[in-house]
Amino acid sequence: MKTKVTFITAALFLVSFFGFALEFPGEEFQKKDTMQQTFDIRINKDNLVVLRASSISDKRRSFIVKVYSEKGSLLYASTYIRKGDALIPFDISKFPKGKYTFNVYKGFTKVYRKEILKNLNIRNQDILVEIKK
Repeated sequence: MKTKVTFITAALFLVSFFGFALEFPGEEFQKKDTMQQTFDIRINKDNLVVLRASSISDKRRSFIVKVYSEKGSLLYASTYIRKGDALIPFDISKFPKGKYTFNVYKGFTKVYRKEILKNLNIRNQDILVEIKK
């Protein structure tokens, strides 16, 4: 008889516990980040790399940008906290020619990667052309 009472008590406890858990889920575990943020990186003719972070929310969002050389050396790292859209310029005119990788992280997760190829070492210099007859 004591075993039957213990079993029924345990069964009632489990039913009431799971019923309560289904009715009131713990919000801290159920929240989903519905904010969508997109990233794009472009280079212009003046060796200016522009990161565009677009957001459909007005919430403050943070992300980390890291720039690596083609040998894998970390050249630059910074955390940005922005509200809405952001344009962030990177001047690579003083970098030697080569390939550079721009990584964007949200926390510890890499969410965007872009390789930029810098072909010229000179910036805004006049080109002297000699015409021979």
